[in-house]
Amino acid sequence: MLEIKSTAAVTGGDSDCRNRLLHQMFRYIGLGEQAGSGIPKIYQGWDSQHWRAPLLVEKEQPSEQTLLELRMLSLLPEEVVRELRESLGKVFDRLPHLEQLILAAAATEQTVTHRRMAEISTEHAHDLTLAFQRLVKSGILESSGHGKGTVYHLPGQNLPTPDQAFGDNDFMSGAQDLKLDSSSGHNDPSPGYSDRLQSNSARHEDGHLLVKGLNKPLIDNIELLPDTLRQELMSVAEEARNKPRLAPDEMTKILTKLCEDVYLTQQVLAELVNRKPEALRKNTLKPLVDKGYLALAFPTVPTHPQQAYTSNKGSGDD
Repeated sequence: MLEIKSTAAVTGGDSDCRNRLLHQMFRYIGLGEQAGSGIPKIYQGWDSQHWRAPLLVEKEQPSEQTLLELRMLSLLPEEVVRELRESLGKVFDRLPHLEQLILAAAATEQTVTHRRMAEISTEHAHDLTLAFQRLVKSGILESSGHGKGTVYHLPGQNLPTPDQAFGDNDFMSGAQDLKLDSSSGHNDPSPGYSDRLQSNSARHEDGHLLVKGLNKPLIDNIELLPDTLRQELMSVAEEARNKPRLAPDEMTKILTKLCEDVYLTQQVLAELVNRKPEALRKNTLKPLVDKGYLALAFPTVPTHPQQAYTSNKGSGDD
């Protein structure tokens, strides 16, 4: 029901004032209308600036609320556009705007899906489908999977798989293969960390995994972690673990905090917040991925039982 109301609000044409007296006052001085066009105009304004589409959320508890999250995050970051121009040359500038957005999303988030583009743009679903088809046909974009599970990525981008992460082979053998993000807090979290990266071992003595293609450590077993890190994670998740029912926004804060600088498997997350893994994936993790709050470690196999998640910095408020 809430999703239907949100869709109607974005489509426009149906005026539904929360405070009719206040609305009437603005109409008297010529600053209001009753055309149901306010929210569509906001979406159009955001689209004209190439910003991520606003997020409209309806809440019924503790009282009926409509929350509109205005995210001034560019869909075409200058650095990403520069890299795409270097890679594609003049071809990029000749592409339609929608196809440029798709490539920018793929470059920024490693992969992109039809549903993800529907979340961050205002384009019609049919237009998105045609744009993806043109990019794949021209070789500018590659696809994995089929149907609604299709994932798109830039050519030459080696996407990690669960078999690589949890098998006996294909682990990185040294620090030169790992491009850690300086903002992730894992460049040198403890003395001797750089030396340990030179080890040929798949699993660190700190208990996490280093997987080729992932820019952050992956945690698949909290029992193998140092006591301090394990207790830190347990502390972050304490409220969710102790409450069978938790408000969605509170659970979102906890999960994104847990996944800030690492990838956590859905089993680990389920254990930390005391939820069943598959229910957690379907009801909470998947919606957070769709909204851009979390990113998948293995986007080509999104429903894999050993899937892992990390926070998408910049996907929330500025």
